[in-house]
Amino acid sequence: MSAGGGNGHPAEEQFIAEMNALLVRDAEEYYRTLMQEDTISWNIRDDHFARTIVDIVRHFGSMVPNDATQKDAKVVIWAHNSHTGDARATDMGKIRGEINLGQRCRELFQTDNVFNIGFLTNRGTVTAAYEWDEAPHLMNLNNPIAQSIEKLFDETTEGDGFVITHKIIDVPDGSTKKVEIDRKLAEFLNRPRLQRFIGVIYRTVTEIPSHYTRCKVADQYDAVVHIKVTRGVRPLDPEVAVASVHKETLKGDMSAMYPFGE
Repeated sequence: MSAGGGNGHPAEEQFIAEMNALLVRDAEEYYRTLMQEDTISWNIRDDHFARTIVDIVRHFGSMVPNDATQKDAKVVIWAHNSHTGDARATDMGKIRGEINLGQRCRELFQTDNVFNIGFLTNRGTVTAAYEWDEAPHLMNLNNPIAQSIEKLFDETTEGDGFVITHKIIDVPDGSTKKVEIDRKLAEFLNRPRLQRFIGVIYRTVTEIPSHYTRCKVADQYDAVVHIKVTRGVRPLDPEVAVASVHKETLKGDMSAMYPFGE
C-alpha cells in the first residue's frame, strides 16, 4: 500500500498508514520466527492475512453511512488451497497445529457467513520451481495417487465440474445460516483422503510426503471445483522470476512453508 502523496481522503490516508504499520509489525515477528519454528511462522502469516481482511471490512464498512449496506458487503479472497480450506479438517491442523485463513475467517466472521471453495486437478502442467530461489519451470504433473481425492474425482467424473456441499440461506430474523445440501454426500467426502497441495516448489520425486496431506473435504470446503487437465501459468516477467530476497536475508533452511511451498 502507498500513502499516495497525501492527496486522498483523510480516513483513507489513515487506513493506509495503519495497514502499513500492521504489515511492518507482523513481518518483523514472522521473520524472527521463520528460522526457529515452522508452525509458529506459518500461523503468524495466516493470522496476518485474517487481520488484514477484518481491517479492510471494517474500513470500507465505516465509510458507508447505512449499516444495512455494510452488512451486505462481500469480500472475495483468492488464495492457495492450503490457505482457503479450513485447516481444522486437515492433518496440517490436527497433527501439525497449523491454522490458516479459511479457518480464521470462519472463526472471525462466523461459519454461516463464509463460503470456502477449493480447486482440484488431476494432470497437466504447473509452473513451479525445483528449489527455493530457483527460476520457475513448466512441469508435468504426476498422476494423482490412488488414495487421493483427486483420483476419486477423476474416476467418477467425465470432465470438469464442481460439487457443492453447503449453501448459505437467509433466515427470518435477517441473518444467514449455512446448511448441508446432502448429508450422505458430506459424509462420503468427509472420509479422510489424501489431497495434493503444490505451491512455489514442486518436488515430483518425493511428491507423496512433500505435497499430500489427509483432509475431510466437506468440512474443509463448502464447494470444490475439479479441473481434469490444468495448464501452468506464465510468469508476467520471466526475467525477474527468481526471488532473491530470501537468498540475501534468510541464508538457511527454507522449510517454514514446507511441504506446500506457499
